[in-house]
Amino acid sequence: MPRILVIDEDRLVLQAVRQAFNKTGIQVVTARTASRGLTLAAERHPDLIIYDLSISPEGGWNLLDQLRVQNAGAPVVMIAAQGGNRTMIEAARRGAYDFLWKPIDVVRLRELVRGAVAHAVAPSEPEISRADCVTAAEILLGRSTAMQALYKEIGRAAQGDVAVLLIGETGAGKSLTARTIHRHGHRRQERFATVDPSGMTVERLEHELFGYERGAFVGATARRIGWLERSSGGTLLLKQVEQLPPRVQGQLVGLFEEQTIRRIGGGSPVAADVRIVASTPRELEPLVAAGRFRADLYYHLESFAIRVPPLRERLADLAELVDHFWRRLTQHRNDGHSQFGQELLDALAEYRWPGNLWELQSVVYQIFRRSRGQTPWREALPEPLQPTRSAVVSGAGSPPVELASVDELISTAAQGGGGDLYAACVALFDRYLCSRVLDHTGGNQSRAARILGMTRRSLRTKIRRWSEPANDARPAKPRHAAKKTARRASR
Repeated sequence: MPRILVIDEDRLVLQAVRQAFNKTGIQVVTARTASRGLTLAAERHPDLIIYDLSISPEGGWNLLDQLRVQNAGAPVVMIAAQGGNRTMIEAARRGAYDFLWKPIDVVRLRELVRGAVAHAVAPSEPEISRADCVTAAEILLGRSTAMQALYKEIGRAAQGDVAVLLIGETGAGKSLTARTIHRHGHRRQERFATVDPSGMTVERLEHELFGYERGAFVGATARRIGWLERSSGGTLLLKQVEQLPPRVQGQLVGLFEEQTIRRIGGGSPVAADVRIVASTPRELEPLVAAGRFRADLYYHLESFAIRVPPLRERLADLAELVDHFWRRLTQHRNDGHSQFGQELLDALAEYRWPGNLWELQSVVYQIFRRSRGQTPWREALPEPLQPTRSAVVSGAGSPPVELASVDELISTAAQGGGGDLYAACVALFDRYLCSRVLDHTGGNQSRAARILGMTRRSLRTKIRRWSEPANDARPAKPRHAAKKTARRASR
């Protein structure tokens, strides 16, 4: 029978965990002090250990270190009531299997326990220091499921020294992820450099990466040290790696295989102990299959691939991100617009965010600029984010949906000798109801969906269907009439 050990001073937490695994075939052992927890961990050999970071005395990070040494095969899950991404990443850096916030999500806990008892301890994640971050794009924020998964991947990457491939859309945070990996790895005291090959000629890119010797070409009046050599001991972020010319791809393969480079015009190899982190907004496998990207270079980079989630997959972080960007705008001002209401956040959540964090930061700035004074937030939204009005439900150019149209439907169906009148009336009322609720919410689809008791996706699907002129609510033709029409067409 699997056994889990829970260490927490709070009796309610211990009771909640017991109840969560009651009659599940999992034995729950509890302790209310760190010392008792260590004793039980040594005596009962649990398959999983859960403990509160704030437990005292002799708790905190020291307890995690002791548990991992004493019970090397048991995953450790940490729980806490306070903290941020710094806490989550530090927990993983020290070897925690996962991290949960209080109050504990029982469903999430059960899923986590099922996975943890079947696997070994996951590699660790490093600490993130906000003190090192100086711009809005320099801070990883969010507690969404997607971000917690990213934090763990960052920690695992930071523990090693292999090349890392970051895959994610433009503006999703690939560069920040690369900096975070560097900042939390053993190379953190050395240089972090970035090279973007976009728009560079092959020769210019070679000069930037590998450097050149004096006299290597006309105008080379002095030796130039390239970024691969200058970053030796540190990390080099190679952005837009899919745009690397074939010649440069081959030179980079030599770097991975020999840890050396050759300056342009140089004879002997030069040592280059640099960690490569590459980023791309697209998958590289199709380029490899098409012969546009070297397979050997791809395999070197793909040894540790991390997917950086787009903003639309982490909308639970919107409030924190918006608040962060807004505070940066108002930190030197006495501005009262520091809080965003739920209605505005709902409107932002309706958008797909193709530009991800960059676009969100721009939108917050536009709202800030336009809302100076008494301008309502809805009018301050950029045009692409304006909430869809209920007029869309009525169809382009069509009059508002009214229940009085039922009489017309009945009359038309009676004259035609039949048809699916019932379905037509239900569709009309469905459209009428959604239209009225959207009027009530001012076009806010998220609120309307909650009132209607359906998902936002379902409501948006209805709106798109109703926006097409061909889908106007009308009774269907009688089946026999449709068959006659088909026979005529076949002749």
